[in-house]
Amino acid sequence: MNDVRKPLVSLILLTYDRADFVEEALESVVAQTYPEIEIIVSDDGSTDPTMVQLLDRLEERGLLVLRNPHGGMPSSVHHGMAAARGVYAMILGDDDLIDPPYITEAVDVMESNPQAGFVYCRATLFGSVNGPWGLPDFDIGGILLNNQIFTTHLFRREDWRTTGGYDLSMVTGREDHDFVLKLLGIGRRPVRLEGTYFHYRQHERNSLNASAARTRETLVANHARIFRNNIDLYQDHAEEFWREIFGLIDEATDLRHRYAPLERLRTGHPRLVGAAKRLLGLARGVADARPGRRRPR
Repeated sequence: MNDVRKPLVSLILLTYDRADFVEEALESVVAQTYPEIEIIVSDDGSTDPTMVQLLDRLEERGLLVLRNPHGGMPSSVHHGMAAARGVYAMILGDDDLIDPPYITEAVDVMESNPQAGFVYCRATLFGSVNGPWGLPDFDIGGILLNNQIFTTHLFRREDWRTTGGYDLSMVTGREDHDFVLKLLGIGRRPVRLEGTYFHYRQHERNSLNASAARTRETLVANHARIFRNNIDLYQDHAEEFWREIFGLIDEATDLRHRYAPLERLRTGHPRLVGAAKRLLGLARGVADARPGRRRPR
């Protein structure tokens, strides 16, 4: 009989005033097929009474609940990791879900492949947008420019200590991208599972990263911080990085040339463009009025 105990995995569930999502996320963790998981709920200073009551109930159920002062996502993760005891760790947002085989398959890869530094999977979007999350395949040039690996991957807790984890100053986002680059910087390599086990919820209260990405100066500041934090990695892969940038420049140049005539028409003949739009609207109205055509309500 094989009674060798599996390595412990610390699952850090991050939450902040979103009581309507937390229990569903927790159910997806409890449903994991992996037998050795410690769940740590790291709350970033919630004040909503419903949320506070939910945290009380979770404590009554025996879960470890950390009630941290409000300090942003990096701080909340650091509090969770400070309490973690696992060989491996995974971070999950309170609005996202993971499927039952995820942690089992991820641990199997880590245990059998010493070069694997972090394991992730394929993913979908759900909520206000539904479908596959078309993240590009990992390549070093691409990930130096844009993150290709979502937050909810399995990594070694020892590597968290070695790299220092999330940059506590990056309270406006991109801290997960920075951490992935830090792992690459110490020689770790990503492995992607073929299963689609992570589900990223889309809604009006989406992540801080999404809102920060809409502010150009914040985006510039965050990427500058990432660059400085991982300067050795950028130097080691400077050719791949610049190859990626020049590839994007080529794409932009091609699009500019392809659509230049349309742009000249739009700016040089605004009345003609307006008339075309009105004709298009009239054509749609005629089509909707045809017998048997159901009008949208």
